[in-house]
Amino acid sequence: MTKLSIVLLQIDVSFGNPKKNRENIRRWFERAELKPNELVLLPELWDTGYDLTRLSEIADRDGETAQLFLSQLTKEYQVYISGGSIARQSDDKFFNTTYIVTPTGSIQASYDKVHLFRLMQEEKFLHAGSQLVQTTILGVPLSPFICYDLRFPEFLRKSANQKTELFLFSA
Repeated sequence: MTKLSIVLLQIDVSFGNPKKNRENIRRWFERAELKPNELVLLPELWDTGYDLTRLSEIADRDGETAQLFLSQLTKEYQVYISGGSIARQSDDKFFNTTYIVTPTGSIQASYDKVHLFRLMQEEKFLHAGSQLVQTTILGVPLSPFICYDLRFPEFLRKSANQKTELFLFSA
């Protein structure tokens, strides 16, 4: 089994500015000394920050921009990316979504945050996902989660019972 190396990306997210945030991530990748097949974990809502009141203006329609951007990065740097999360618009609904992207640029899995954080009033702006997601990278079964999902042990236990070995949390 190949060893899985994980790199955590922490950036200063620009509130409500997806273009600037993509530029910041691109610059980070240019400076990083990444090795092939490493897994890069991005932060929650790296594209928009928590600018939830402007989602109709700035959310990524069907996640197309983020998917293309992350796919380009994975192909160029030959890494896996756990896409933190983005504000994704689907029809008239908004989701907090993450993507797992392979070094070939393909979207291997996507996950919508299931547990919305009421203290941030996420439920007023976002729709909750409805299911666990599991995929495998380099032989390691893993599941992506987003922030507040951490507070629900039965949800995590269900994932563990499905043989998840690595829990990826973006926050």
